[in-house]
Amino acid sequence: MDELVKMKRLADKNKIQVIPIFYKVRARDVRRQTGEFGDNFWNLAKASSGDQIKKWKEALECISGKMGLSLKNKSCEADFIKEIVKEVVRVIAATGLKEEEENHFEKKRRKDCNCSCELPDFKRSKPEKVVM
Repeated sequence: MDELVKMKRLADKNKIQVIPIFYKVRARDVRRQTGEFGDNFWNLAKASSGDQIKKWKEALECISGKMGLSLKNKSCEADFIKEIVKEVVRVIAATGLKEEEENHFEKKRRKDCNCSCELPDFKRSKPEKVVM
């Protein structure tokens, strides 16, 4: 559960992309800590502090609220794994494009780039004089 709290913290800072995977559990049960998942959660919580439980619940509610992948009890696991791989590849590709774009603009700032694109023109404004 502490790992989930760390994942939430990093996701909130846009440092990682989280793909929730619900393996034979309903996202709603995770979000609300109900059903068999809830029973196990509350058994674990008995040996934990109130602050820790609060962080766990916040992370569970946040992460389970994201679009994720769910394997139902009668679903084919092999197909589910293929679905997970497709989603991971999609996220990596999207992240790679973002990083590539950031690297490109950094090169452009350093004048290492020979392409014809233009950087946005950010002008530094002078601070206004404040009279008190």
